[in-house]
Amino acid sequence: MPETLTFLNLLKSLFYVATGVMPKDDDPVFFTHEGKRIRSFKGGLAKLLAAADLRVARNGKTRDSFSFRHFYITQQIREGVGHHLLGRNVGTSSKMIDAYYSKIRPTDEIAQLIPDWSKKRLLQYKRK
Repeated sequence: MPETLTFLNLLKSLFYVATGVMPKDDDPVFFTHEGKRIRSFKGGLAKLLAAADLRVARNGKTRDSFSFRHFYITQQIREGVGHHLLGRNVGTSSKMIDAYYSKIRPTDEIAQLIPDWSKKRLLQYKRK
């Protein structure tokens, strides 16, 4: 994936800025300001979410890294990725995706199930 090269080069440059030396093959990709390997993102992510006033969701639940999984699945469904492919990608069953995310796609599916025979419908359903 050539798109990743820009970001990997950025990480390489940031390592140089943090440590004063170019990274070697055995240096970590994700590192502290001292160039040491980051063992866990849990604490840092919690602080970042708190600083952005996003640590607690509207429903009162505390956000963590698992929240990104939900966001990813939701976005993939909205883009039309099939449940079977998505289930394999995230390591869960398509049955679970159907059960927990079936409410996401109704507007798109309704538009597919109601054909505009005359091609004169005033209101067209479109994905946002």
